Amino acid sequence: MTPADAAAAFCCRYFTHGPPSRQGLMVDNRTPFRNTKYNFTTLQDANYNLSVGLDTHIPRLVHFDVITLHSNFFRRALSGGLQESRLKAVKLHDVDEQILEFFITYIYEGWTAAIENTFSVYSEENVTPSIIAKIMIFADYLDAPGLCYEAYSNILSRIARLTMKARNDIQFVHNLCVRQKPFIAACQVLQQSRTKVGLDLATQINRLMNGLQHAHKLEEAIQVFRKNFENDWWILDRELQWYF
Repeated sequence: MTPADAAAAFCCRYFTHGPPSRQGLMVDNRTPFRNTKYNFTTLQDANYNLSVGLDTHIPRLVHFDVITLHSNFFRRALSGGLQESRLKAVKLHDVDEQILEFFITYIYEGWTAAIENTFSVYSEENVTPSIIAKIMIFADYLDAPGLCYEAYSNILSRIARLTMKARNDIQFVHNLCVRQKPFIAACQVLQQSRTKVGLDLATQINRLMNGLQHAHKLEEAIQVFRKNFENDWWILDRELQWYF
């Protein structure tokens, strides 16, 4: 399965909306994407604002064309006759402001820039799996399939790299007790979301970690990964290319 096929399969599982006649009204869910027409230098011309929680929070300006390109939530809220559409403002409740900041940077600048600018890091490896899990759940909340899959595949890439450590670590099973802790913490975030995508991924991660405890060589670890993420083999195959 190609990366594009895997992304499409993921989005079909979690972002299918109503009858085929309505599919054309929804965000393109086939692959991750971002808008290139606008950037942060044009925000002074933005025509919608987002705010979180209390009225004292400073609203974030966004362009209608950008935010509705990425999110079905905003497409529905801002394209109909709802109050948000008339007021050109959306207030989000129970949302982490940093995650919202990430989302806004992402829709203008892409994943890498959003990671670096929001979390002040030079590598995404310095951002914990729990934070990536929060991004994925927020993307699911906003019905933003491209971002949701990008966060999902980021978590799987990290798990694939953990799996690959079975190649040259004779104490792989012993060291797994420490290495799996960030992913177990991410599972707690996913489970607390009570969303289908979150619960499914948490279940897969827990099963994988249990399976890896019985893997004593790379071939066994690979089989464990493929058994639990059968639609996303390409992520592990990509990691394998660096080793062989």
